[in-house]
Amino acid sequence: MKFFLPVLFLLCTLSAYSQEFTLLNSQEEYFVPTGKLQEFPLSIHNQSDKPLRLAVRFLDTDQSNEDLPASLCIGEDCLDKEGILEINTLRAGETFDDISFKLKASFKEIQGNIRLLFFDTDAPANALERSFTFHVQGEFPGGIMYQRPNLKVSNAYPNPIVSAATIDYSISDMNDKAQIVVLNLLGNQVFAQDLPPAENSLKIPADELSNGIYFYTLNLNGKNVATKKMVVRK
Repeated sequence: MKFFLPVLFLLCTLSAYSQEFTLLNSQEEYFVPTGKLQEFPLSIHNQSDKPLRLAVRFLDTDQSNEDLPASLCIGEDCLDKEGILEINTLRAGETFDDISFKLKASFKEIQGNIRLLFFDTDAPANALERSFTFHVQGEFPGGIMYQRPNLKVSNAYPNPIVSAATIDYSISDMNDKAQIVVLNLLGNQVFAQDLPPAENSLKIPADELSNGIYFYTLNLNGKNVATKKMVVRK
């Protein structure tokens, strides 16, 4: 009986402070080309059986606002390093999608970490801390998959993929017909999309892909010229 009571108290305490919400579609690393404005969506899910009034604030960062000007936004309402941003009250089981990172990268190549604290305003101990790393790199932050005169295609990044991967590219010869094809381990095609010369990036969404290993291929003018591996880990 003397052993049972402390254990019962510990279990009750852990239950009282168990996580009641979670962050969806987030990645640990984000890659941003220099000089570009990028937006990265986040989602928060109330996994409890009661409404939660949530808010978020920045914790310490290792870069100044000038070096890593990232904002956390709900719609057009944005938080820049100081203060608290209130997230709408979430009903039991509700997911809130209208939240995102916005980062205006300078032309300086840097890497910086951002730490956020999401918390229940009615019970601050019910909190979730997350750290994100931002890489501000040159025109092709994912590295080069294939290159020749008048054409350059990057690797898919981030890799592993949580919500989506990006492939950057530059095509100056309008006669080139380029396409990215994704295959699973069985060799079945799960994604295919052309690379229009008028654009410069392609998104590979992971929402319809199962966790696992895939291969993506650059098809150029009817020939497979490069193949790389990517991992989906949601």
